[in-house]
Amino acid sequence: MGRWFHPIAQVSLVSMLPLLVSAMAKADDASNNDRVQRKVAVIELSRSIRSYTVSTMATADCLVQQGLLSRNEANQAVPIQLREVGISQHVMTNPQVLKARDLLLPLMNETCSIGAVDGTTATALVDQEL
Repeated sequence: MGRWFHPIAQVSLVSMLPLLVSAMAKADDASNNDRVQRKVAVIELSRSIRSYTVSTMATADCLVQQGLLSRNEANQAVPIQLREVGISQHVMTNPQVLKARDLLLPLMNETCSIGAVDGTTATALVDQEL
């Protein structure tokens, strides 16, 4: 004798099918959302890493221009500073980083900082490049 379900149980299983399909679709959407959020986080992290590298390199170059640091000292200090915060020195050769550094350097004053007004301009320039 085969197994059989009570008619009410059969109706319940059939009526639950759309709910199961909907739950599976929501789980798939959540999975896609997680992937998108991770991808966005990676992009933002990469941009932050490049931005930090730009500011570190521009400051070192400015200090060299001001005579407060030798080129040799700057060449040694920047990779060490990046390594201390977990950034590979390979980021220093990224074309976007090099171009953004060149855009930022002229905005620096004699103390190798950026004023409040120029800060907005600097942020826009660097964000545009990175």
